[in-house]
Amino acid sequence: MASLGSLSLDKKVLCEECNNKWKLVKKLSKEEIEDKISRYLNTPVQLHGCITHVPNRQSQLLQSSLPQLVLERPTSDEQIHYNTIVQKAATAKKKELEKELNELQNMARIITNPEYRRNFSSQISDLKKSIKDQDIRLENLKKHAASHRKSQEKKIP
Repeated sequence: MASLGSLSLDKKVLCEECNNKWKLVKKLSKEEIEDKISRYLNTPVQLHGCITHVPNRQSQLLQSSLPQLVLERPTSDEQIHYNTIVQKAATAKKKELEKELNELQNMARIITNPEYRRNFSSQISDLKKSIKDQDIRLENLKKHAASHRKSQEKKIP
């Protein structure tokens, strides 16, 4: 159904179709999967129903004279590690919380009103707890990434 370009897709049928295709694909070797992905990326796609502008003769001639875009796989020696983006986000959040903690501590040193001081101290303790939670989360993400990397190394001889 999805391959026919139908605009009115039945979500249940589409999910079943995708699950069936995934069951077949996940049995393939890594090389076959990479080959299939590169073929999909290099296949030109016609957009149906997305373009409301009807091109005139000049734009059609210009479009036919342009070379077709071929996407190449990136050839980087550096691999993207599992959950790197999430680790970066957790680190950024931790730094933001630490900055806010420093600001609150500086303000708490200046304040003489005991009510405000109590309020700041409760906010400071909440921030310290949040920073500790982020540390634990970051540590767990790193452990998970390391175990994922080890399992991938075992799969690829």
